[in-house]
Amino acid sequence: MHLVTPHRAALAAFAGLLGLGIGFAPATGTVASPPPRQEVAVETLAVAGGVHVLVGRGGNVGVFVGDEGVLVIDDQMKPTEQALFDAIDALSKAPWRFVLNTHVHGDHTGNNASFGARAPIVAHANVRARLADPKRDGGPLAAPALPVVTFEEGLELHLNGERVRVKHFANAHTDGDSVVFFERANVVHTGDLFFHGRFPIIDLDRGGSVRGVVEAVDELLTMLSDDVRLIPGHGALARKSDLVAYRDMLADSLKLVEAAQREGKSLEQMQQERVLSKYAALAQQPNSEQRFLETVARELGAK
Repeated sequence: MHLVTPHRAALAAFAGLLGLGIGFAPATGTVASPPPRQEVAVETLAVAGGVHVLVGRGGNVGVFVGDEGVLVIDDQMKPTEQALFDAIDALSKAPWRFVLNTHVHGDHTGNNASFGARAPIVAHANVRARLADPKRDGGPLAAPALPVVTFEEGLELHLNGERVRVKHFANAHTDGDSVVFFERANVVHTGDLFFHGRFPIIDLDRGGSVRGVVEAVDELLTMLSDDVRLIPGHGALARKSDLVAYRDMLADSLKLVEAAQREGKSLEQMQQERVLSKYAALAQQPNSEQRFLETVARELGAK
């Protein structure tokens, strides 16, 4: 395991910022005015045992606080940066110990550079590989935004009297999904393995699979007590029964599309007939009924 201290991470992030330079107005040579700050509201909700969730723009951010320090799970997108800093600092003035990425997507890793300046970033090895990939849309992230601690199957953190377990679930939402278990608090941050109250977005191009999510949720359910509190990647705080309903929706969607395929229906016909219309209430942009249908059909090889 390669570990970088928060001090070294901060120096690396600062060096990266120096490399960006400062923009000047070409006509006068004076420093250009910065763009207006975009205010983004962030709501803070207490869950249990020092675990909180921050709801803003992007995936749900988990924050675990105590005398020994702060653990942050995911960091949303750039417009939320200062609002998240303010919300976390309002919860605790203790030093940040780790920032954990549950997976690769930008609505969970968009503030990695600035968050990584405050604490080492931890993630599954596939997350680092994809963020550093030269073929990545937008190019590879600079070193300060990359995880510096990576793992394959999982790891444990011992902080604030809590045992925090991190487990990798392969080929689910992506190929780098992690779920975070707070054992004493009985709280679990699922990342995007679970979209509560809406259709999921499953990234087939980055190792994701609808079947894989069903299998992962089946396994996860065996690890949860009936009174567990769940922080989904998106959506409101949830209970185990909500995760069961989500799993059942995914499995049923696979069956509905498979049945349409056996009848010889094309993707266009399935879209016209709205074969997933029974779940229309789960549609929230960009998680639309048609987009999820396309994902399921594509995985099953529909034309």
